Amino acid sequence: MSFFTELVNIVKKKKIVFRMLQGTRSHELNQLQIFKPYENDIDMDFKIIETVSEEDVCGLHVLYVPEEYPEDADAYYAPYKKNHYDIMFAHTTFDFVARPGQIEISKKETHTAPVMIWKEWKDALKDGFATVGHIHGRNTYGKKIFYSGSFSRWNFGERSEKGFTAFKFDTETKEYDVRYINNEMAPAYEVVSVRELGLNLDESTVDQIKDAITPFIGNPEDNLRVDLAGLSKEKIELLREFYKQMPNIKIEVFEPKKAVLKEYKLKKEEFVKWHYITKRQLPIPEMIQKYCKEEMGVDLKLDIIKDVITNEETT
Repeated sequence: MSFFTELVNIVKKKKIVFRMLQGTRSHELNQLQIFKPYENDIDMDFKIIETVSEEDVCGLHVLYVPEEYPEDADAYYAPYKKNHYDIMFAHTTFDFVARPGQIEISKKETHTAPVMIWKEWKDALKDGFATVGHIHGRNTYGKKIFYSGSFSRWNFGERSEKGFTAFKFDTETKEYDVRYINNEMAPAYEVVSVRELGLNLDESTVDQIKDAITPFIGNPEDNLRVDLAGLSKEKIELLREFYKQMPNIKIEVFEPKKAVLKEYKLKKEEFVKWHYITKRQLPIPEMIQKYCKEEMGVDLKLDIIKDVITNEETT
């Protein structure tokens, strides 16, 4: 309500045409009706779009596609696919961002919003584009469909850039420019596991572990989830108690399944195997000798190796 009230003030001051589209029914639960009285406000041009409709506004021929659940989506949207629009404002899922099987499910279940098939709509937007909501991440298709994504982050599953879409449309030439504007104030949601901090979890002290976690802690409005799996119960409890003072830090102990642990252990062993190279634990001649013997089955004498790598005339 606070966000909407501030938006209304801007709209009135700048004389902006203001349209709000209905989104996912299970998310909104008819809450857009709260804003219905604003449609009678004579100081602004405001409408809530609850069903597919067209409008000529600001020199543009516009199509609005809010989320609906028609029994026969093909017949319902057929008349609009035959027309031509400068801009489509929509809250929907196009096929290029649909999950596997979502198209077939949407055809069979009327309580599920239909998936829009781009090839059926491309003629309608031959000279225009669609700016779309619903998908939380940004996405662009053929410079014709633009998902701006959500304007901020709300959980640990949303780590991509957030913000708004701004566009300019020349009503005479039909040329348009679309760009994303990042919301620099969107809070961060980062994840770190103590297993990935390069520490010896058995020997490291609690203070050493805290010092390793500290660089991942951003601003007070940012959020951090820390996985403490691999530490002793005593260290976990001490860290839980310490970070309890910081509400933006969420402590978890994610114990992966045995199969995952086995894979992790194998990868770690494989990584450690190459330490004599990656960490330069041996002089170069000995490094080469060890590699040739273990990986190639060739036992070279150190004198030969030294001669090869120091003699420029050797081929």
